[in-house]
Amino acid sequence: CNDALQAALDKGIKLIYVDATASLEASATFATDNYAAGAQAGEAMKGYLADAGLTEGTIGLVSAQAGVQSCIDRVDGFVSAFEGTGFTMSEVQYSDGDAVKAQELTNALINDGVIAVYGANDGATTGAGNATKEANSNGNSIICVGFDNSSSNRGLVRDGSLLAFMAQNPNVMGEKSIEAAVALLEGEALSETQVDTGVSVVTIDNVDQFED
Repeated sequence: CNDALQAALDKGIKLIYVDATASLEASATFATDNYAAGAQAGEAMKGYLADAGLTEGTIGLVSAQAGVQSCIDRVDGFVSAFEGTGFTMSEVQYSDGDAVKAQELTNALINDGVIAVYGANDGATTGAGNATKEANSNGNSIICVGFDNSSSNRGLVRDGSLLAFMAQNPNVMGEKSIEAAVALLEGEALSETQVDTGVSVVTIDNVDQFED
């Protein structure tokens, strides 16, 4: 969409990015720092592994599509949390964001002996959680952490198959971006131009707060 955005900029129209960005410079960006959010997911996973008394083993990585920067950052951030530990990571499995495919990929990872699984987007997390649910009902103790708030993922948290997911804050993105747009229209300078709107760690303790 760079051509259309450039045409707008050429006419003096202000550009604000919300959630995702193109490569043109904008007046402001309000989005999740996906690398930091992935690292937060990694820290949550480390806590669950410690609670289970696990200090080594392979963690399965399930993402959406190769080359999608947000998912790359979420995986890289997650992996960074395990530097210097006894844990290793699987090769990233790409599910195209499809929960059924993600479940099949996670089943294969579990059969290969992973002790935990991380899903990097909504569909990957739902599929990983469903596979974990099935595996754990058969006597396994696979730990699963993922990304994105959805009814499916909330249900998996409630039944214990998914221990946590990272919920973005679209309400914060929306509110701050509209405030910025109004300020720009009124000729004011923006006090914040690159804003990480953060994520919340959703668990069984707070999942009811994240209903649609």
